[in-house]
Amino acid sequence: QMDTNISTIRMESPKLTITRTQSIYYLRYTISYAPVVPDNRPLFLGACCDASGNQTSNGNVEYDVPQLCPERDEGDDTPLSEECIHEVTGVQMLHGFSNTPFGGESDNDEDAVDVVYMIGHLHRGGVEVVAYDYETDEVICRSTPTYGDGEKGEIGNEPGYINSMSACTFDPPLRMKGSRLLKIVGRYDATQNHTGVMSLFYVATAEIPNDGNEEEDNNSFFATFQPMAVFVAASIVLGA
Repeated sequence: QMDTNISTIRMESPKLTITRTQSIYYLRYTISYAPVVPDNRPLFLGACCDASGNQTSNGNVEYDVPQLCPERDEGDDTPLSEECIHEVTGVQMLHGFSNTPFGGESDNDEDAVDVVYMIGHLHRGGVEVVAYDYETDEVICRSTPTYGDGEKGEIGNEPGYINSMSACTFDPPLRMKGSRLLKIVGRYDATQNHTGVMSLFYVATAEIPNDGNEEEDNNSFFATFQPMAVFVAASIVLGA
């Protein structure tokens, strides 16, 4: 665990004229370390997956959700009916539009990688984001938000805001080609409109060792892989 460092981050270009009060944000996080062992493999982020994209476009990243039903009373936690949920669906290849899939050495989208971790990214109002195998419609990962229910101003448990997303860890890893088609479905509460929302997945992958013993590599990887790599993926989610 590291001491907390406080930094001031300027979000606007220094060339812009500031016409409003500036805000200062503080980030607090914990980094855990594990010993480096020979079986450690670096993780890379897959170039997909955005529910607003498709096979010819990366997607908008952000999109708007229209109001489809009357707004609910505060504290009403009854399940939403399907007509009150706004859904966006996109289909993309695992490697997305990257010329060098996954940040590794391979530039061949028919090469396989090991998918070891997935986590979704939603904004306030999000219900879930789900990744499916496009060919079989099998759910690969369903990532759902946890909303804060604390007091106003309670750090990490702010009422009505997403404070965490569920993740999927694959042990053994899922072996996929870079050309594998994934269907990404983002669902939002449409009892009020939302602007600039996202429905994304961050996919952590590892290159397959070329040592002729793939089964043994799969079984040993999760016993020894470096948790720091997953922390990096999670940090990107929080910073998005």
